[in-house]
Amino acid sequence: MLITGRRAASLAEAMAHARRLGAPHLRLENAPALAKSLIRRPEAWLFTRGEDMQGEGVAAAILRRGRFLRNLHLLATPHLVGGAPELERIQDFARDRGVANVAIEWFGEAGPEHVAGETWRQSRPVYVLDLSGPAGEDDLSRHHRRLVRKAQKSGVTRIDQDPRKAALDHVRLCSASLSRRAQRGETVDVQDPLRGLGRFLATGRAFLLQAGLDGTVLSSNLVVILEDAAFYLSGGTDPRGMQLGVAHYLMNELIDAVRGLGCTSCNLGYTDGEGLARFKEGFGATPLPATSIGMRWDPPTRQLVSAARGLVTRLANTASTPGPDSWPEGAPGTHPPTSWQVERGVPGVAALASPWNALAHRPGAPPTNDAIFVGALWKAIGSRNDRALHVHGLFEGDRLRGLLPLVRSGGWLRTWTDVWDVRFTPQLAATLDETLPGLGGHALQHLFEGADCLELHRADVISGGPRRLLDAARERGLPVVVVPMGGDAYARLDRAWEEVRAGLPNRLRKNTEQAIRRLERDGELLVERTTDRDRVDALVTECFELEALGWKATSGWTVLHTPEALQFYTELARAELEAGRLGISTLRHDGKLIAYEYLVRSDDRIDLLKCSYHPDYAKLSPSNVLRFLIWQEEIERGEIRRYHFGGTSDWKKRWSAETSDLVCLRIYSDGLRGRLGYFVREQVREWLREIAWVREAVAGLRNRVRSATGRGETASPR
Repeated sequence: MLITGRRAASLAEAMAHARRLGAPHLRLENAPALAKSLIRRPEAWLFTRGEDMQGEGVAAAILRRGRFLRNLHLLATPHLVGGAPELERIQDFARDRGVANVAIEWFGEAGPEHVAGETWRQSRPVYVLDLSGPAGEDDLSRHHRRLVRKAQKSGVTRIDQDPRKAALDHVRLCSASLSRRAQRGETVDVQDPLRGLGRFLATGRAFLLQAGLDGTVLSSNLVVILEDAAFYLSGGTDPRGMQLGVAHYLMNELIDAVRGLGCTSCNLGYTDGEGLARFKEGFGATPLPATSIGMRWDPPTRQLVSAARGLVTRLANTASTPGPDSWPEGAPGTHPPTSWQVERGVPGVAALASPWNALAHRPGAPPTNDAIFVGALWKAIGSRNDRALHVHGLFEGDRLRGLLPLVRSGGWLRTWTDVWDVRFTPQLAATLDETLPGLGGHALQHLFEGADCLELHRADVISGGPRRLLDAARERGLPVVVVPMGGDAYARLDRAWEEVRAGLPNRLRKNTEQAIRRLERDGELLVERTTDRDRVDALVTECFELEALGWKATSGWTVLHTPEALQFYTELARAELEAGRLGISTLRHDGKLIAYEYLVRSDDRIDLLKCSYHPDYAKLSPSNVLRFLIWQEEIERGEIRRYHFGGTSDWKKRWSAETSDLVCLRIYSDGLRGRLGYFVREQVREWLREIAWVREAVAGLRNRVRSATGRGETASPR
């Protein structure tokens, strides 16, 4: 019988058709597909036998236009098998409309054994809540009820705030969750989670629910409602929120909210991991079998030609985008009454050191932002760097309001990058005075007079200078890329010692206190903090000699055997001690050095740069002993509020309860070269990922590399 295809009047009609075909909850392929469907106004199509569109159904589909290619997503396909006539008819339909990739959603215990043109397949359950009946407390498991009540007793409440601030908090928390999943070895998408979020929320079908404590958002969920079905798309929770049960509290609030809006089902999405499965099942969600199948019917050459057409169109649109002259004349901060002073190299750091340090030494700011740290770093690495250091100082009269130490690379895309070295730099940031409005926009305007791109590594875009630069770029419509670069683990020391001590894991606390008693019983245990300028060089050398005794010596990289590293840490120790901000602490047992921590201090925080211990004392964990005693002393002194570990790792998780997310921030100028650079560096990569056979080739190569290195297989090419 003839298979007839007709364009649906709306997405709602396609949903109704899909339900008649056995997909009562309309499970879309994944959250990105749903977002693109809403933002890019897809075409909905219905396929039936014969001319009667109310007759026996074959498939409902969404035709989506990607950036460069068209994709067909079949939502419900109860009759399609390998070489069935129905599939051949849909195949002709796809070819006539230039569709490059096709995805089928198959719901049931098992999908078809084979589909013509199949390139990948993935089977995993989707978790759906039935909200058609009355709500009851028994819907939650006992564990979930306990955590919801714990959050309520702790004072956790829903938080409503400005949509822009809510979106930034959502990105921050999603990045935190993605970082934790990546550290567990899961495959996660590290693309900018803010991309398209504003347009998605503007559709009116999506909204954010957030909860937290004392006005601080600790958990955020994004949900969309289509007709009477709700879809949970993304969410994230701060580590502190996980301990308080905020994630469980907020999900329970989300379920009540969508039920109140008349939804009869809530799709909580696909799940691979056991932990997430238990989380969703605890709310009463039912796992439903689902199989996703990807197909490609065009040969690679034709697909590449189709994609190239889209690429050329995209390039033409990029080149025709208005430049900086189109910025609104009255935009906040476009023309503040300031002037720039640019100094070069180490002499330039010294010339601006005094006002720079006064600006950088503010509460909560990392001590690595000041002239002391950057000067020592550039003395060590500048000799091997063929690029000159430019220190951009922004003055209002005689007062320094902003400071950006940057180096510029040449080539066709001129780029400003921060003074960053993966071995030495835990966190850097552009320093901008937050009391003067408009500095972010003025800084970008100044920097793009001589470059086309600004790149900041390990930047915190939640607050401070990087946040102001990001906001200014988005206000002006500049191309922006945000790539997660892990997190900065820290512990709060702004509480009583007994409270901090009780918050440590039981095993860590008991073993450390037992080690202290044993060391004190066997000899004299002494903790010292460096104050003697005459012996600081000898102390630094002694500490790194201790490092060379341990496992780092076998890794091929120790400070003692790397001249520029030894120069950096020695220069930094001298300068920080002179400024009264050095915190090298040592632990000695009967006069023998058994552990050290190389610390730098600011007004209310300590940052850990290096630490090590004597391997002969490994069973007593002398590093834990030293940190335990340092914390006790600092809390009793009452000056330090936070202790920062730097990048996250397993041993740091045992000590820290919170993590701030750091990113690589790239902002491109609005000129032709900036737009072209963004197009080539960022969008061409995305274009290549949309070509199925390129994506499969990359995935296959990655699998072979991982197999050869013993790291196991990756996921499917998707």
